[in-house]
Parts: sequence; structure tokens; C-alpha cells
Amino acid sequence: QFILVGGTNGAEVLNDVWRSTDGAGWTATKDAPWLPRRSFAMLYDHHERWLYVMGGDTLATSRTEKTCQTVICEFLLNDVWRSGDGGDNWSPRVMSAPWAARRSFSAVLAGAGHIFL
Repeated sequence: QFILVGGTNGAEVLNDVWRSTDGAGWTATKDAPWLPRRSFAMLYDHHERWLYVMGGDTLATSRTEKTCQTVICEFLLNDVWRSGDGGDNWSPRVMSAPWAARRSFSAVLAGAGHIFL
């Protein structure tokens, strides 16, 4: 099964979840409860059957009253979420991990459920 989550479409940062059994036909599920994000890590623990999403960055816009300009702010993330049902339902493992918030990083799942960043 293929699973696609989050990222950016060039105009906005996403938290959507898509699944496919063959890579050709895709079905959207409900959006994930985690903040829309890009440049994050996603891992699958095939022994425990957990899908993990962690870190990355998100964008927020705000309008300043004094200058009447729209400002886009980038926020780095260090949360960890997991899903045991292929991305239909997600639960937070930790909202602020002890590692520094980051994007564009690598992560690997080693034996016994150990995740290395």
C-alpha cells in the first residue's frame, strides 16, 4: 500500500492523506490532525505497524495593522505523530520532542522501535 501525506502544492502547506494499492489510483482520506507541514520525516514500523510523522515546517500568514502587509512566517516543528491504521487516525506521541525543531532531515527506524535522527 502506498501512503502520501502532507507536503506543499506550491501555494499552500498540506496535511492531507492519500492512499493507493497500485500507485495509479489514489483515494483521499480525511485530513490529518497535525499541522500542515513540509520537509518532514515519515517512517513505517512494519513490526508494530505504526506510521510516524515528525518535525518539518509549516507556514502561517498574518496581516500587520501598521503596514497593511501580509507576512508569511515559517515555523519549525518537533512534534511526533503516529497512525496504526494507514493514516485514517493519528495520535500525538509528543508535541515537543527533546530534539530541536527541524526540517529537511533524515530519520531511520532501527530494531526494537528505536528512531534515529
